[in-house]
Amino acid sequence: MKSCPIGGGYAFDFFTPLQLEQRDGVVSFTVNSHSSQYFNIQQKYGIEREKVYIHEYDVVVNKKVIPVFAFGRTNFILVPPTFASNKAKITTYAKDLCSNFRHFNFIHFTHFGFLKTQFPKVQIKKILDVFLYAHELDCEICWDIDEKFHAEMKELLDLCIAEKQLEQEVESFEASTFAWNDAMRLVRASNQIARELQQQEDNRRTELGTRQRLAREVQTTTSIGTGAAGTAGEFYALSLFIRKGFVAGKAPEGTALYDLFVMTPNAFSFAPVQVKTVTNSRHWMLSQRHEDVVSNLIFCFVLFSNELTNTRVFLVPAGIVSNAIRTGHEIWMALPGLNGATHTNGNMRTLKMDFSTLINNIENPSDYLSRSQIRFLNEHSLGWLDRYENNFEIFN
Repeated sequence: MKSCPIGGGYAFDFFTPLQLEQRDGVVSFTVNSHSSQYFNIQQKYGIEREKVYIHEYDVVVNKKVIPVFAFGRTNFILVPPTFASNKAKITTYAKDLCSNFRHFNFIHFTHFGFLKTQFPKVQIKKILDVFLYAHELDCEICWDIDEKFHAEMKELLDLCIAEKQLEQEVESFEASTFAWNDAMRLVRASNQIARELQQQEDNRRTELGTRQRLAREVQTTTSIGTGAAGTAGEFYALSLFIRKGFVAGKAPEGTALYDLFVMTPNAFSFAPVQVKTVTNSRHWMLSQRHEDVVSNLIFCFVLFSNELTNTRVFLVPAGIVSNAIRTGHEIWMALPGLNGATHTNGNMRTLKMDFSTLINNIENPSDYLSRSQIRFLNEHSLGWLDRYENNFEIFN
């Protein structure tokens, strides 16, 4: 804070405007239509009278503190004439002023520039108490005070700072040699950079947290029933075929042998497609009728997971599927069940991603299986389906 004596005398010659940087500085003055000081400030700072006039009623009559941000010219804050006539609201108006001061680095506070008879110590202390408690302020304030009260003003400033045990400087400058504190300017610049870096880091952390949360929401899907999963699988497969450039569509409802029809753009190749869908599983359920090979039929096995981005699709000819489920069922029937019981034959068939799991917990599989069946298990262990993943070339 700086206290600047301005020479006393008549209103038309006591006021000296300070150098305020655009955007960073503001002049605060009392609106009093009968005060020559009021017009003097406007004139010397080049404040357009029209910009003041449109707010004058709210300031003088409605007792509002109004900031006017005039970037490119002088910013200013209009304050009602309360310091002498409305003592009860001094603290309120000081808080309103303070909330606007936080936007600026340089404040020219002209409210006490012309005091005729006595120094309003109680009123000024109330204002200082508000300003000095405002931790968010990071600015320099120059108080204009008539030279006959300058010593009292400096004493009051020192007293208030000592009471609150603050690290503030109170300096005295002649108007003709007035200058803002370069050291404080560097500190503010450093603080601003630190705040901006911290804000960037906070924004980065917030953005990262938001992305992670959204990713979890997107990747995690609610468990759905078998029927709904089947419908989702059909539409998923259909969208893939279309995106790959095929002519594709859904078969009429009730079609038993296939769900989709797919054709190359040149109509050279056409095939019906049956879609089977599972979620978080290692096998697809089929039936005995799928052992009968349907000419030109292609199976599309869709594997959903809880992470929507990890869906896998396998395109397998009907003949391969028929052989796999038939042989797999024969092996299952040949192996002993729980407590050595014989498996009961049924209509269900299973296409496994790893048929070797059929002999888990079987000590001597060769006691039950032929060499061709053992060879089948070896050839159809985990990974055998990989050659058919995204096998869109099958239509060629």
